[in-house]
Amino acid sequence: MAYNNSYNRGRDTGFEQKPLPSLPKDYLKNGYEFPNVKLITGTATEIARGLVAKEYFGARDNKGKTNSVSGIRKFYDFVVNNYDSYNRHAITEEQLIYKMSQLKSHADYAHSKKVVTQYLVDFIKANVNACKTANDVKAFKEHFMAVYEEFNAISK
Repeated sequence: MAYNNSYNRGRDTGFEQKPLPSLPKDYLKNGYEFPNVKLITGTATEIARGLVAKEYFGARDNKGKTNSVSGIRKFYDFVVNNYDSYNRHAITEEQLIYKMSQLKSHADYAHSKKVVTQYLVDFIKANVNACKTANDVKAFKEHFMAVYEEFNAISK
């Protein structure tokens, strides 16, 4: 049987793939300034839209990865649980910052298993890199809560 290599197999050859969403310009450039109302209002909505990314690839990025409410919730819970441990004096500030740095490898692993998009990984890494003190982690927790709630509302 001969194959017709010129057949496009139903693909639109004129389709131009849009670039993946990226974090806002100068996002966390100066770190956290708690409380930062802009991070909890406008920026959270913008990031949540990037996490949904329906206008780009349906609900998936170009590598077949997608974000789910429960997947994002697991990362948020990690931040909340560790900050609560710090508040209860179960861990020191240094241990809290160390535990937050582990979140980056959790995100990379989830991305390698096609559970989350690169956008979520970038979001987590940018925020973890900005966490230098326990107050920064508190601000990240508040910001992440706003992003998660926006994502939950938009993705339905």
